[in-house]
Amino acid sequence: MIDVATVYKYPLEVTYRQEIELPCIHSILDIQVQAGTICMWVAVSPSSPKEAVIFYIVGTGQELPSGTLTYIKTVQLKSLVWHIFKESK
Repeated sequence: MIDVATVYKYPLEVTYRQEIELPCIHSILDIQVQAGTICMWVAVSPSSPKEAVIFYIVGTGQELPSGTLTYIKTVQLKSLVWHIFKESK
């Protein structure tokens, strides 16, 4: 749980692998399509140190990356379906 939190929005690129700098103390709230862009809303503790977090956006029928992943959300953008995963440490 986050003691002092602010909700930040992070636009996601439709790319297989991407790295996003997030405060170490964070909780992903939701991912949706907003105005044609996949966006992620995250409750963060802005004063906590930053860390690089790896996300994968995998289309239906694509191979999943190896490693330990946490499923976050599935979204539809135009006629495509994307599944978002976070790399677990």
